[in-house]
Amino acid sequence: MAAFVGGECVGLSSPKYVEAYDMWQVFLTIYGDSENKPVEFRAWDASTGKLYSDLTPADVTFKNNTIVGTPVAPKMIATTNKILQTIALNKGWNWIAFNNQSAAFSDLNRALQSVAAVDGDELKGQKSGQFSRYSGAQKLWSNATLNDAGLVNTSMYMLRVTNPGELAISGTALNPADVTINLVQGWNWIPYIPTVHMTLKEAMSGLTPSEGDIIKSMTEFAVYDKNLGWIGSLENMNANAGYMYKAAQQSTFNYPATTSLQTQQATAVRNHAAMVNGLGSHASKYEHNASMIAQVVLPNNEQLPEGTRIIAKAGNEVRGIATITGIGNGRQRVFLSLHGNASEAIRFVLEKDGKEIPLNKIIPFKQDAVLGSIDNPIVLTTESGDEISIYPNPFSNRLNITVDAKQPKTVTIMLFNTMGTTVFHQAYTLNYEGKHLLQLDANIIGKLPVGIYQLRMTSSNGESNVFNVIKK
Repeated sequence: MAAFVGGECVGLSSPKYVEAYDMWQVFLTIYGDSENKPVEFRAWDASTGKLYSDLTPADVTFKNNTIVGTPVAPKMIATTNKILQTIALNKGWNWIAFNNQSAAFSDLNRALQSVAAVDGDELKGQKSGQFSRYSGAQKLWSNATLNDAGLVNTSMYMLRVTNPGELAISGTALNPADVTINLVQGWNWIPYIPTVHMTLKEAMSGLTPSEGDIIKSMTEFAVYDKNLGWIGSLENMNANAGYMYKAAQQSTFNYPATTSLQTQQATAVRNHAAMVNGLGSHASKYEHNASMIAQVVLPNNEQLPEGTRIIAKAGNEVRGIATITGIGNGRQRVFLSLHGNASEAIRFVLEKDGKEIPLNKIIPFKQDAVLGSIDNPIVLTTESGDEISIYPNPFSNRLNITVDAKQPKTVTIMLFNTMGTTVFHQAYTLNYEGKHLLQLDANIIGKLPVGIYQLRMTSSNGESNVFNVIKK
């Protein structure tokens, strides 16, 4: 139980069992420097994760050196069905959801009044017209009614803030089992209604998913497999968070009303693992993400230990981190969330023996893309059958490739821009074992816009190599 004066916490205590009166009582010391100010009480129920506000009666004022109530006749304070939801906000993008029903939902200026908003902060919903931007000059949110739809607790929202802080909103407590979540085919912005954390399996027990359905948070995701169930980096769902769900078909579901104690206790460990495994709060820098299921294949089929990290980068900036995970029958996969705001070339490195080892793929970032699957993952490898050099890099009007071929073959060279569009395509015949010089057509290369390109060389024997090249 906590006491507040003017929104500031001025006292905190937990119930204590008083055997003489067979009663749980709270002995709460309240601090202050001004008398006759009203004291607001809030109560936290750890078993349900609910923070109760608007406790009654609200007739206590602060007076120095006074005592309210006695052990034989304590001051009776009761909870109502009003709860206060508090959502921690990182600087940048936040995926949020509401687990109460608030009268403030119809007006963003009321609902978001606890947010330290500045000019340019914005909120987005999934539906057309659900967009608002904060005006620092007017100190108001535009389109405050979201085209008369208001905020709802059956969808998630993306909120971008300049200043980290907290969103606090009071409303009537919900029973998650009474709130139906509708899914349409394709991507859905869904809320997490319960006030306690649950494992993904338990949280989604009210849904019959289809093969290949995907659920993702800002930093993790999981895919549904008919043999494995939910598998991926997303293992639990967290209170106050929003998620995206890609459904193969239209359906509905409800969250469970309660969770097991074991699930609640295990969550802290999983949350810590998620922060180590992913980008954590740094993911808030980016509005969008994509999901990739990969497999790392090394020369001589070397098996990497589980927990080995794979890092995605755009240039030298980290855009995703995941670990190698065993999925049974000796198979390993990497469930990697990629982050970005625009189309960029994403490269990958393997952490091994204290070093970063480049891997062979470069992939254009595309928001909400799903790359690879459990049975057909994106293959990342360090192996190259031929010795290949590319120069100059960066290039301007010419680009050369030397190939020390181990056998005669035909190779196809393709260049892709960051949008994934093919800008160069040509086949070359390597008719002997040994070194070859491949000179890309200067008439095409010289006219390419400045930027980053993916060069892919595919051989007739099935080998494929991918490189990052820069036009200056």
